[in-house]
Amino acid sequence: MNFYEILECKENATLEELKHKYKQLILQHHPDKMNDLSDSLPSSSSNVNDDTCLFQRINTAWNTLKDPAKRKLYDAELCQNRFQLHNNIFDRLQLKDLDIESCIDDDGIERTIRSYRCRCGGQYICDDETEVCTNNESEELLIECTECSLVIVLGR
Repeated sequence: MNFYEILECKENATLEELKHKYKQLILQHHPDKMNDLSDSLPSSSSNVNDDTCLFQRINTAWNTLKDPAKRKLYDAELCQNRFQLHNNIFDRLQLKDLDIESCIDDDGIERTIRSYRCRCGGQYICDDETEVCTNNESEELLIECTECSLVIVLGR
């Protein structure tokens, strides 16, 4: 279970949304509250232990996601882990293998777009605004197809 799932939020949740869910969950699973309930309920010590563990995970998740630098690093690790589980690698390429195209965006700024055609007819697109996951050890970029679940591994 990742930190977003623990806080019952989407990965693109704002800091305010995360904070709201954190406060809600922390009140619901606080150990003191659980201890009060366990006094009135017989044989509920395993539930209290589960809630204490969940309380700790909620705090860990919040402490990571509330800090912009920690959250950015966590998101990158989360993304990289997803791609490591990904067995749908279409190809391994170098930057020079991609087609280069210049275009003017809506703001009148010239941008360079690199692309590569996928077997499904979609494209792998890498531009200035592409958010890709990097693997620092191997200096590779993983880029998803615009139409299917395949990825390319782009060496720098």
